Amino acid sequence: MGGLIALYAGVKYPRVFGRIGAFSPALWFAQDSLMAYLRRRPAPLASRFYFVAGPAESETMVPLMAEARRQLLAKGVPASHIQLRAPADGRHAEWFWRREFGPAYRWLLAN
Repeated sequence: MGGLIALYAGVKYPRVFGRIGAFSPALWFAQDSLMAYLRRRPAPLASRFYFVAGPAESETMVPLMAEARRQLLAKGVPASHIQLRAPADGRHAEWFWRREFGPAYRWLLAN
């Protein structure tokens, strides 16, 4: 649930969590309530969001990440502040997250 919690915390407390790494976010768990929450909250315009998961994790993982991205864009978060990656070999596994951590870290902290 770490990716889901990271996304929620980043939207709720953007001054504290302005760089959000949403690795394999379990958006299915709170899909309706989270999407409604994203629509209600003020846009975290200065925040950066990095979504990453593999399409083999579930059939809804990548589409729900794309929907969260659409919600953030609709609120005014610049497209340049949102990265969405779905490598074909991605899995819900530590080796995958370890491999993706470096690129995510560099992108999130870039100006």
